Amino acid sequence: MKTKPVQLSNVYFLVNKNGANFKIGVSFDPHMRIAKFIEEVGIKKSFHVSCERKRSMMIENILHRLFKESKIDMPAQDGYTEWFDISCFDEVKGFVTAYCRPQY
Repeated sequence: MKTKPVQLSNVYFLVNKNGANFKIGVSFDPHMRIAKFIEEVGIKKSFHVSCERKRSMMIENILHRLFKESKIDMPAQDGYTEWFDISCFDEVKGFVTAYCRPQY
């Protein structure tokens, strides 16, 4: 019996250039995703974790729920619904580091 290949994706954490907020999202290619934003991304603070697609979606969902109080409104454009105040970034990063292997 053939095993189905594992489909990997990334949960990404993109800090905007001015450092005021960051985005939590899922993408197969976070670098291509960055190119689609009007908002400039500060690459040095941003990071992502790679894992099985289903787990990526679960991690993103959990983080959105845990940090919903820090969610901020951005202009209505593609990908602008998942931005959070930078004040919770270290806590999010700690959570992700405890349960995944971040890549910077």
